[in-house]
Amino acid sequence: MAKDFLHYYVQRAKIYRDEAQRAITCTTLDEYERAEIIKKTLLRSVTAELANLSTEISAYYELLEAIQTYSQKQPELVLELTYIRTACQKFIDSYA
Repeated sequence: MAKDFLHYYVQRAKIYRDEAQRAITCTTLDEYERAEIIKKTLLRSVTAELANLSTEISAYYELLEAIQTYSQKQPELVLELTYIRTACQKFIDSYA
């Protein structure tokens, strides 16, 4: 059962990583409003998952908390997105 959850959480981390990358790409194209929308949607998803998460895999919970905490402290869009992308990639590398 935990293996199924782990696979799910790795897939979720890949989605977050890919969305962060998509938003970073938007910033390089001077589409800052689109990047901001992607980031806000991503953070809404993280918040919803944290509220409903009941898991034995604490590393995923820690990943989501780290994303949420960093996002509250970091006003720079690209740095925030880069952090999300990197944190998700580290989680994926650890558990995939």
